[in-house]
Amino acid sequence: TIRVVCYNILAVYYARTQAAVRDMYPYCPAHVLDMAYRQPLQVRELARLDGDLVFLQEVGYAVFHKCFVPLFGDKYHMRISLKASKVSEGCALFVRKEAFEVLEESEHLFRNILRTSPAHRRVLREILSKWPGFLNGILPKMSTIFQISAVKHIASGRVLVLANTHLFFHPLARHIRVL
Repeated sequence: TIRVVCYNILAVYYARTQAAVRDMYPYCPAHVLDMAYRQPLQVRELARLDGDLVFLQEVGYAVFHKCFVPLFGDKYHMRISLKASKVSEGCALFVRKEAFEVLEESEHLFRNILRTSPAHRRVLREILSKWPGFLNGILPKMSTIFQISAVKHIASGRVLVLANTHLFFHPLARHIRVL
């Protein structure tokens, strides 16, 4: 069996915004949104779940390197891929070293894939016909990244393709998720 864990751990930056406090998490006391409170709970939960594959979203660069790598680095092959934005957060993938061999890794920026991939030309044309300002107005602001890894399960010899992403979100732009 393979144990898979996936969490959005809520980046420090997003937990501190007025929109988060007022609109998204009005039911949470302020101290609960504070990373000093949440981080030990996250570490304890990840250790308790003991995943073979751990997919995390909204992981801050500092949290990854100062907390997760020191605590889990001996057990896991770990990587972080930061979003293409002013906020230093992204997706992290932990692959248990004793269970998997990492064969290949890559990361991709959604906006680049949509612009350059021949497989998406038809979709992009359709979007542009309905939303002329998308290519130069919205798409450059989309910072979504994808982590892709090919791993070999040591016990079975099977190759798995892993993908981790965190889709763009804005409360007034839910239609963008359709992309």
